[in-house]
Amino acid sequence: MTPPHWMEFPKFADGGRLEIGPWPGSLCIRTGRPDAVEVETSGPLPCPGLEIERDGNELRIAARGAAWLAWLPRALAPELRLEVRVPARTSVEVVSCGGAVEVTGVRGEVEVRGRSGHLVFRDVHGAIEGRTVRGSIALSRCRGEVDLVTTHGGIDIRDVEGRVAAHTRGGRIGIADVVGELLLGSGGGPIEIAGARPA
Repeated sequence: MTPPHWMEFPKFADGGRLEIGPWPGSLCIRTGRPDAVEVETSGPLPCPGLEIERDGNELRIAARGAAWLAWLPRALAPELRLEVRVPARTSVEVVSCGGAVEVTGVRGEVEVRGRSGHLVFRDVHGAIEGRTVRGSIALSRCRGEVDLVTTHGGIDIRDVEGRVAAHTRGGRIGIADVVGELLLGSGGGPIEIAGARPA
């Protein structure tokens, strides 16, 4: 296991934007200090070099050679980890080429596109768009419009206020405690609703 590598970008105020991608391992984005973005990488192998660009309140992060690193065995990909802590009011856009993506606590628009990994959204206040090819999607305690699609995997949505669109070609959709319009479609699994009402 290589030691974590940590970076800080100060004077990053609320209302900023974070773009990440492509990233070949697991990724965690959560709220941190109100005036800075903190970035930490760790893993069983030397982590790929990061290409980082900052333009005022916008930060773009990508991994050098991410497409080449996508060959990593599935057992190793989750251990190649990138964690980013942002001010609460930050919009997020992510492209992942392998590994799970977790977004927690942000107050802004969130867009995540993954190739092979689970997507998890918790305590997000803002519109959410999540796409993954091979992986499940879980969403809880969120406020705002939701649009989720997975090709191979289930979708679990709990405690949400806002319009919800969720589609899977092969998996279960579970809905609980949702206030808002529901647009649901499953090509190969049940749709189970426990507690839903219009806004």
